[in-house]
Amino acid sequence: MAHDLLLTTDLSVVQMAHTAGFGSASRFYAAFSATYGMAPAEFRRRHRALYPAL
Repeated sequence: MAHDLLLTTDLSVVQMAHTAGFGSASRFYAAFSATYGMAPAEFRRRHRALYPAL
């Protein structure tokens, strides 16, 4: 869910954390980084470049 939001919205990390059901941005950041091996902002930068139409 969060990776889709990163690619298809301009939500901030805080907004995304709450939308994804996390109680804090720091817990979201830690979980996302552990799962994807990079910070949410880095994921957004790398993958949006691959899918500019999204």
